[in-house]
Amino acid sequence: MLPARLVVYFVLALALFSPAPYLEVMRHLVEGLRGQGLLGEWHIPAESSLFRARQRLGAEPLRVLFATAAKPMGTQATPGCFWRGLRLLAVDGTCWDVAGSAADEAAFGGPGNSRGTDKSSFPRCGWPA
Repeated sequence: MLPARLVVYFVLALALFSPAPYLEVMRHLVEGLRGQGLLGEWHIPAESSLFRARQRLGAEPLRVLFATAAKPMGTQATPGCFWRGLRLLAVDGTCWDVAGSAADEAAFGGPGNSRGTDKSSFPRCGWPA
């Protein structure tokens, strides 16, 4: 009832609609596919079926998809892509938790908390200090 290809689309849609519940994400996906004439009379399964299908799929198909699709777009000949032999990378609007060491705290700072002037547990790379 849930072919692997549809489950891959579903997992990708979960990333696009991350705050939405499983069934709502599948409804969006189904509306798009049905609009293309691809589903016919197919009905959305129960949420537990979607959860099990995602578990059955596992990480390997998504790893292969990422490895196939995620390639650098710029080459050595592309102006501005390299500096002193290193590929330049910019990630906008993203924060990573880093180890809670004194050196990381000094380098990255960290977000506060709502209970006072103390810092939160982990410094954050990319957090405005």
